[in-house]
Amino acid sequence: MKITHIEYFTLKCSVPENYPKPIASFVKDGSIFLRVYTDTGITGIGEPSPYGAPLKDMVKILKDIFIPNWVGCNPLDIKKLTLQPALSFGYGNLGQNALIAGFSQALWDIYGKFKNKPVFKLINPKSNGRIKAYASAGMWYDHTPLEDVVNEALGFLDMGFDVYKLRPETPIGSGNHFKRNLNPPRVNLKRFVTLLQKINIATEGNLKIMVDAGCRLNFDEALYLGKVMDELNCVFLEEPIVRDYNKFSKLKKNLKTALASGESLVSKSQFVPWIENNALDYLQPDANLAGINEIIEIDKIAKIKGLKIALHNWTNDINNAANVHLGSALETCEVVEANLTHNPLKNNLLEEEIILKEGEYKLSNKPGLGIKLNEAVLDKYAFNL
Repeated sequence: MKITHIEYFTLKCSVPENYPKPIASFVKDGSIFLRVYTDTGITGIGEPSPYGAPLKDMVKILKDIFIPNWVGCNPLDIKKLTLQPALSFGYGNLGQNALIAGFSQALWDIYGKFKNKPVFKLINPKSNGRIKAYASAGMWYDHTPLEDVVNEALGFLDMGFDVYKLRPETPIGSGNHFKRNLNPPRVNLKRFVTLLQKINIATEGNLKIMVDAGCRLNFDEALYLGKVMDELNCVFLEEPIVRDYNKFSKLKKNLKTALASGESLVSKSQFVPWIENNALDYLQPDANLAGINEIIEIDKIAKIKGLKIALHNWTNDINNAANVHLGSALETCEVVEANLTHNPLKNNLLEEEIILKEGEYKLSNKPGLGIKLNEAVLDKYAFNL
C-alpha cells in the first residue's frame, strides 16, 4: 500500500454578535485538517492542533516539507512516519509537531480500515470502547455574574456529568490563545475562590471541580488556590504556574489536590523530566499535538510510575474521535476532556457523532476512527488562507 496524495482543508466559524461567553480562539481563527489517500482506495483523516502555529505557517510546512516526503510511503509504517522531534514546547512554534500528530491520526484511521477493526481495539483488544468524560467549559468574562457560571455547572450536573472544569475569568481584550500564552492576564483570586465555593454549595459537592489556571498564577497564588481546592475536595489543578517541572514539583509537595499538565508537550521524551521530578499527578497529552503513537508510549511510562492520564481534548470532532479511541484503550487513562464550549463545528463535522451520554463517551465498532466527514459542513465553513 502507498500514499498517493494528501490534501488539507481549513475551516472556521463566525462568532455570534454579543455572545456572552469567551470562545476558544480556533473557532474564529480557523483549524486545519488532513485527508490521506492510498492506492487501495482507503483514506484516513486527521486533525492537527490549530495552536501548533499560525495556520499559514502550517500550510507552508505541509506543502514544502511533509507532503513531498510522505507521498509514496507505506501508510502502515506508522511508527517510522510519525516520530516526533522534540524541538520545543508550548504553543505557536510547534507546527511540525502538530502536523505529524494529525498525520498519525489519519494513518491509524487507515490502519483500522485495513484491518477492519476500530482503533481502540488495535491498541487494546480488551477495550470496550468506553471512557469517562468531564465537562470542560467554565469560560467567562470578568464582568460575568458568578451565578451564570454556577448555573452552567448545575446544567452539566443535570446532564449526568460528575466532574466540571472551569477557568478564571477572561478579561475583555486579552487577545487570542497565542497572545494570552505570551502575556497571561492576572487573576482576581478572591472572586474566583468565591465562585468555586458557590459551585460546591450549589451542587452539594456532587459535581467535582477541576481548575485550569492557564499558567496565570505565581507560586504563592497557586499555593493559596490549591489549599482552597484541598478543602473543596477538587480533582486537579491544571497548569497553575509557568511550565517549569521544578516549580511544579515544589508546589506538589505542599498540596493534596492533584496537579495536571502536558497539553503543550509533544513526545514521551518531553514528559520524562516531569515524571522523574515527581511534578505531576495527571499527564495531559493531546492526540493533535503529540499524536497517537507518542501517547501510547506515554501511557506505558505512566503505568510504571503509577500516574494517571487525563487526555487534553479541546478542538474539533476528528481529534475528539482520536482522543476517545486512545482514552478507552489506554490502561492509565482515567478521563477524557469533553469541550462543551460554543463551536458550530462540534457534533456537525461528522455524519454521525460519537455518543456522549451521562458523562461517558461510547464508541462504535466501525473500523478505523469510525467517523465520516459531513461534506456539506466542510463546504459551509471552508476558507482559504
